[in-house]
Amino acid sequence: MVVMIAIVLNACGSKQQQAPPPPKLPIVEVEVRTVPLSQDFVGQVYGFVDIPIRARVNGFLEGIHFTEGGRVEKGQLLYTIDTQPYEAEVARQMSRLAEARTEYARSESDLNRIKPLAEINAMSQSDLDAAQAEYDAALAFVDAAGASVELARIELGYCYIKAPTNGIIGKTQAKVGAFEGQDPNPVILNTVSTIEDVRVEFFLTESAYLRIAREAGRKATKD
Repeated sequence: MVVMIAIVLNACGSKQQQAPPPPKLPIVEVEVRTVPLSQDFVGQVYGFVDIPIRARVNGFLEGIHFTEGGRVEKGQLLYTIDTQPYEAEVARQMSRLAEARTEYARSESDLNRIKPLAEINAMSQSDLDAAQAEYDAALAFVDAAGASVELARIELGYCYIKAPTNGIIGKTQAKVGAFEGQDPNPVILNTVSTIEDVRVEFFLTESAYLRIAREAGRKATKD
């Protein structure tokens, strides 16, 4: 009996020695705070102002004078369109203006000659009225021809397409040799963007929009 008790006590002592120690559990302090919810969306970044570049006259593109994706300054030359037709138009309108000035000078001379003769009744009043009308018409013709010259010069200037503002220019949509400026929908040659500030456009699914709207509504209610 004594031997059996000794064996049992010895076995119990061995089991107690082999038992692992109790694990050490970390203590965490629970804190209540607002956790912002975030979600990733695919978007596209635009300049704060994006100005499309279009040709204002028709013609073949002769030159591209910038580096795509580079910075441009206001007034910097971007594209050139064939100027020959517009230079010819300026020359034609200048010729018409010269003719108008010649006719004006003749009518003025006639009026100055007839007016004193009419005052002494050496010529009829109808002759004076006709000379005055011819002079007025010649003067109006000079004004119209001068306006046509100015318009032709403006259109010639449109052959030199310049940057409308400071910014970053994108990828050109036109190549040298292409015919540009065709009405009624001229092709956008490029875009100049100001990027001191930017705009980001992205799209939400209906479920994401409803979730965000609910969260915003809860926050507004709590505030």
